Amino acid sequence: MQVKTINDKKGIKRFVAFADSIYKGDANYVPFMKKDLTKTLETLVLKEKSYTALMVFGGDGAPQGRILFTVGVNKQLPDKARCGYFFLFECVNSQEAANALFAEMNRRLAATGVEYVEGAYWPFDPDNRRGILVKGFEFQPVIFTSYNPEYYPELLENFGFEKHFDTLTFKMEPNEKQIERHTRVSEYAKKRYGYRVDKMNPSQIDRDIKDVQQIMAEAATEIIYQDAPSVDEIRHIVSQWKNFLDPDFILIARTNAGRPVGAVMAIPDYFQVFKAMKGKTTLPSLLKFIKARKKIDAVRAMLQFVVPDFQGKGVNVSLYTELLASARKKGIRLIEAGTMMENNTHPIEALKTAGGELFKVYRIYYMKTGGGAYER
Repeated sequence: MQVKTINDKKGIKRFVAFADSIYKGDANYVPFMKKDLTKTLETLVLKEKSYTALMVFGGDGAPQGRILFTVGVNKQLPDKARCGYFFLFECVNSQEAANALFAEMNRRLAATGVEYVEGAYWPFDPDNRRGILVKGFEFQPVIFTSYNPEYYPELLENFGFEKHFDTLTFKMEPNEKQIERHTRVSEYAKKRYGYRVDKMNPSQIDRDIKDVQQIMAEAATEIIYQDAPSVDEIRHIVSQWKNFLDPDFILIARTNAGRPVGAVMAIPDYFQVFKAMKGKTTLPSLLKFIKARKKIDAVRAMLQFVVPDFQGKGVNVSLYTELLASARKKGIRLIEAGTMMENNTHPIEALKTAGGELFKVYRIYYMKTGGGAYER
């Protein structure tokens, strides 16, 4: 096995294309949009040199695996230590090939004084395909969630990676009886505790962005993987995702006096569209985009926060009741909520109360770059 550094545009294209060989014939796989990913990697790897891309090749010169990694600060580690992060890991079912990739990555990280490495996580785009799927392989991923072959956890664990934590998603299926039952609970809670649920107002988008940021900043008891984004960061996210957003799926709970106390944001599952496009942006694939977007029948609820003094007051149930009602009106058959860290008990219990069922599990793996695990 030979591990090579990717250091030119030809190598980047080969790095991106390698995933096709891993998922050939897999009906659930949703590829990255290749043109966008290629452009991003050319910037991060070749221009900024903030990320390193490696590929491993067999004795016959055929590619066997790939990995992308960088260095950042991790608030989950002791003293917020510097940490290596890996992402875009793909590999044939060969422990030898996987070991070669991981060993070279760890060697380079250790040489710069980095003691820990974990993934799959991409600081450049933290909510995009985070974690290694360990439960739910039989289902197609929804927008911005991970999917990988079932043997990936074994490759990681055999090398020495351990579970750092799991993140969970829950499924909810909009149905009339469920909505009616939760509506009664929601209306009682709203009346008793003095709040309402509003849909995002495109004409007051700045107000809504500020309210969502305030909710996230106040939700100190929520356990999240990264710090709450700033108003400018949320504005940037909204700008990036504007083609994916639907005001009916972005809900903000406010007191009768106007204070924001909770929010849920769901986005239509455009992975169904990307799958039809097969990662391409040619004219035929764009025509497929137009056709497929009309048939989207799932959404992902990827943001859920309630401020501490309104937790336990039915706010989550009210938010999800409105989301279920909007989804049903638009022909949505599935809401996938998450991901949430496994020890974030409040939103998990709230989702269960609202009818959510555990659906998929994604694992963040970690290890010391010199081998072994840190002491918790």
